[in-house]
Amino acid sequence: MASVRKRTWTHKGVQKTAWIVDYTDQNGNRRQKTFEKKKDADYQRTKITSEIQRGEHIPDSATITVSEALDLWLQNCDARVAIKDRIRPATVMNFRSWAKNHIQPTLGPKLLTQLTFHVVQKWIDDLAMDRAKPRSHKTITNVLVCLSLMLKHAYTRGYVARNIMREHQFRVPGKPSGRIAVPEKAEVKRLLDCARGSQGPGGVAAYLRPMLMTATFSGLRQGELRALLWANVDFDKRLIKVRHSADILGRINDPKTEAGLRDVPMSPQLVQELRLWKVAQRPNKAGLVFTTRSGAPIRQGSIHQSWSRLQHRAENDGKGTTTLPKSKYHFHALRHVCASLLIEAGLPPKRVQTIMGHTSVQMTFDLYGHLFEDSALVDAAMDKIGAGIVA
Repeated sequence: MASVRKRTWTHKGVQKTAWIVDYTDQNGNRRQKTFEKKKDADYQRTKITSEIQRGEHIPDSATITVSEALDLWLQNCDARVAIKDRIRPATVMNFRSWAKNHIQPTLGPKLLTQLTFHVVQKWIDDLAMDRAKPRSHKTITNVLVCLSLMLKHAYTRGYVARNIMREHQFRVPGKPSGRIAVPEKAEVKRLLDCARGSQGPGGVAAYLRPMLMTATFSGLRQGELRALLWANVDFDKRLIKVRHSADILGRINDPKTEAGLRDVPMSPQLVQELRLWKVAQRPNKAGLVFTTRSGAPIRQGSIHQSWSRLQHRAENDGKGTTTLPKSKYHFHALRHVCASLLIEAGLPPKRVQTIMGHTSVQMTFDLYGHLFEDSALVDAAMDKIGAGIVA
């Protein structure tokens, strides 16, 4: 049972007062917590009593700081990467960056037991409204995932009794990012035409056109394109067998999910483009489909640069640039172009799901449900529903 008592003493001629919560925890250990105000002590007495009754109380002396908990969690993530336990090195890199830049500077010194709803919500608001560097809605959402996973790990290690990120609904200021911008068919054609242009400084990388064709007509992700092997391109059956994916560091792994392992059909135009590219490409020991002129694997940054310059060329009458302009479209937009083409061609949702490598058809509907809508079908239904009631 917890109780509150008042303590008064004199220090250097000045009388001081404090309020002490005395209690025995669920393990039979006697403990104390001191507060300057009685109302804080009363609140903690009630809180501690409730936690002890549920067997969830963890004293400050038995926990660690947020920074220490982040370090332990990231070490665990590294260990999971080593044994390929459903986490990628690139993911851990993102976690480490978010922890260093957004969590540790402010929450780092606090004890895990000091993370309350009000503390975390204020931290979120401060990130969003920082005048020097306001964080976007997407960035804060990612950081909250990082904090929640860290608390989950700390809970399994007994450093915290509850994961407040799962118990409360936090408000993230700002506006969520909308749908990704997707080029129209005419724009895609223009980009593919410009990808035939001259190479060299400010020009077009030799691999870019066949890579764009593959992304547009097969929907492969960028990592899957960089890891694609000629051995997995079946020209006779017109299939691309997706079996690997490259991370941001160029390391080739299995796809993230079982749904990523799939056979994707090829259109005749894509078959012809890849046949031509196989003849033109310099052979490489790894047997990769897409490589540089020297036969080296393609870095993610190189694709970003080539894609940005191609868009600039397409918008400026085929003229190249030696600088890196801002992209109008993200490379991933071509995957959305593929999905829209598949839906427009009349493929059922389940088949679209398989080709795109989604884990569920619900994910396909969440991303592309608006594309399945048939306005003519809706108009016909509206004409019928009232016909038998209103003359």
